[in-house]
Amino acid sequence: MALSLKRLFWISLVAATIVYVTMLAWTLPAITRAAGGIAPFDMRPSGYDFGEAQSFLRALTADGRELYLNVQQKLDIAYPAFLALVLGLGIALLCPVRFGSWKWALAAVSVPGSLYDYRENALVRQLLLSDPET
Repeated sequence: MALSLKRLFWISLVAATIVYVTMLAWTLPAITRAAGGIAPFDMRPSGYDFGEAQSFLRALTADGRELYLNVQQKLDIAYPAFLALVLGLGIALLCPVRFGSWKWALAAVSVPGSLYDYRENALVRQLLLSDPET
């Protein structure tokens, strides 16, 4: 039995919500506590400068770094994919029939955002693996 687009949308929405709530309720608060109250990189939508990154990395405990690298980053691998599916499928499902195959071009606008998020995650990983003193 083929998986319908509506069913895939709802599965993706539920999965994205579970991953996001897990990050907001568990990993990100735990990482914040492990850094003495300093917000993790993932919770800084306006960005951060070199000094702020160094301060966070210096304050982050070994357990906090471990949680960030091995749990938070894995959750943040799943989340952009689920979110792109939710947004893309939502656009495709809401497009009128007259849009035809153009609806998939419109739905594809969700892909660059997820790719950017993956790039950010890779850069955050490099920061977490670096020596905060340099």
